[in-house]
Amino acid sequence: MTTSFFNLLEGVMRLYKLLPDGRRQIVGFALPGDFLGLAASARHNFSADAIGSAMLCQFSKSAFARFSEDRPDLLRRINELAVRELSQAQDHMVLLGRRSAEEKVATFLIGWRDRLVQGCRRWRSCTCPFGGLLTGPSPVDRSRTGSKHHLLVDASGIPLAVALTGGNRNDITQLLPLLDDLHARPVAGKPGRPRRKPDLLLADRGYDHDKYRRLLWARGIKPVIARRGSEHGSGLGRQRWVVERGFAHLHNFRRLRIRYERYPELHTGLLVLACSILCWRRLNSL
Repeated sequence: MTTSFFNLLEGVMRLYKLLPDGRRQIVGFALPGDFLGLAASARHNFSADAIGSAMLCQFSKSAFARFSEDRPDLLRRINELAVRELSQAQDHMVLLGRRSAEEKVATFLIGWRDRLVQGCRRWRSCTCPFGGLLTGPSPVDRSRTGSKHHLLVDASGIPLAVALTGGNRNDITQLLPLLDDLHARPVAGKPGRPRRKPDLLLADRGYDHDKYRRLLWARGIKPVIARRGSEHGSGLGRQRWVVERGFAHLHNFRRLRIRYERYPELHTGLLVLACSILCWRRLNSL
């Protein structure tokens, strides 16, 4: 007898049924915001397991029934969820019976995209009329919000990793995430194993922090960072100029000079696309 249902807060859950012959039939996937186990039957209609890490919130059915008795808006929302699941089940039946293998894969990917977009809008809405996540007070004009681009390039200026943060975030906070992104997508080209980390890292005074110097040495990376308060003219600018050129090339794209997108995933996608275009231009010029 089921006495609880669950709400998925983080992660992705795989929903499946065990067939009489012992095989497992996947029936769907649950995303953040979805409810599991809301069926009125005495037993759950399917089983679920997590794909990676997940966080769920458990509710008692009896306590929730008493809580929702005098809340018609909540009951209406639950009814909308049930109608949506019924519509998805009907579409799934048509998918299995009337479409080819290519159409099944394409329909699944389109439906997955739509669910991700709906989930992003549902859980990441912004109250400001023309703002969005990953924005903050601009360093040059505190009365206006903006975003900041962080870029990691090689010695010739080819983009290796890029990140988006609010305008008030310190540059040093993105040093390790950029290196982690490079480690996750190693650089190939020359014979041998792909490079997962650089031999040394050059940065301006905004990255001067003893803690991060120690972390770079622990990773086997030599930090070449100018000290705050030291006189200019260290000569590092003759090597770091490729980063400034990389920013100039990125901001030649009009959609990157001014952020129009409310959702940071869209702007990050444009950033990655711009980096891909720059790499293609470099390869095309060789």
